Amino acid sequence: MMHNCLVMELTIRERARTGWPAAPSLAIEQDPGELNGFVDTKENDEAWFKYMKKWNRRYNRGELSLEEMGDALRAWEKRHLKKGDTK
Repeated sequence: MMHNCLVMELTIRERARTGWPAAPSLAIEQDPGELNGFVDTKENDEAWFKYMKKWNRRYNRGELSLEEMGDALRAWEKRHLKKGDTK
């Protein structure tokens, strides 16, 4: 508790809360090449959601394993990525 008070006092005294950079120096980015060959359309989004909803239901009921879920994901990607593109 005392440490928290000291940190708060220091922050207020030095006005550290006003010294934020204009842009963050670190950001989490997507996997490079994650979406290579995938055309992002509303139809693809809806089809993906419907496909994975079915597989998630089966997984939640205990009908398949996590590895089988991964296989379903890879099967979707194989059917929907352009030929010649790699992920």
